[in-house]
Amino acid sequence: MDVGNKKWLEFWLTSAFIYIFLVGVLGLAMRSLPLISLPIPFANILHAHSHTALLGWAFVMAIQGLLSHLSIGKFANLKWYMITYTFSILGMFVAFLYQSYGAISISFSTLFVFTSYLFFYRMWKFFKTKSVIDILWKSAIAWFYVSTIGIWCLGPSSAILGKEHWLYNLSIQFFLHFQINGWLLFSVLAILLKYVKKEFLPTKNTVYLLNISLVLTFGLNIYW
Repeated sequence: MDVGNKKWLEFWLTSAFIYIFLVGVLGLAMRSLPLISLPIPFANILHAHSHTALLGWAFVMAIQGLLSHLSIGKFANLKWYMITYTFSILGMFVAFLYQSYGAISISFSTLFVFTSYLFFYRMWKFFKTKSVIDILWKSAIAWFYVSTIGIWCLGPSSAILGKEHWLYNLSIQFFLHFQINGWLLFSVLAILLKYVKKEFLPTKNTVYLLNISLVLTFGLNIYW
């Protein structure tokens, strides 16, 4: 790994801990609302908290793990991904506090998603083998792309059917299910398995079953 990329990886890891600190501050603010009065509406704090926690702390840490365990020395212009992610996450943090869901916060969220699309498109080529870990990484990336379908359905469903409609709520559940149980969980499993001896690795069929179960368990959200 070249020195430039190593520097930006260190910056990425540091920024992840800054995000979790901000998440903690917002969590403390929400817990304090029964005792003190804040000038910012509760919904704004809640949305800033959830987006910074999921897309800032959890997402960045997962990618940090991915980058740290791959041969990424040939990955050029890594710093621009770092800068763009930092800009979009901090932008979401401030924008959601200011206006909750609105033009500014949605713009920063869109920038984050498209940056991730490009990043994962470039990362896909690093997984060339048919090992269990590579299959897990490819599955994780695929589920990230799938999860964002729920995001793109939010606008039309809320505009046409309203936010109280079941399709709007199901779109949110679709994103969260495949983002958390797909992208994030599969990423963490891939990272952890790098420390497991080869003879103790799960079989490829186990990974395929995990993918199938991920799809089937979404039925619980539909039923609910």
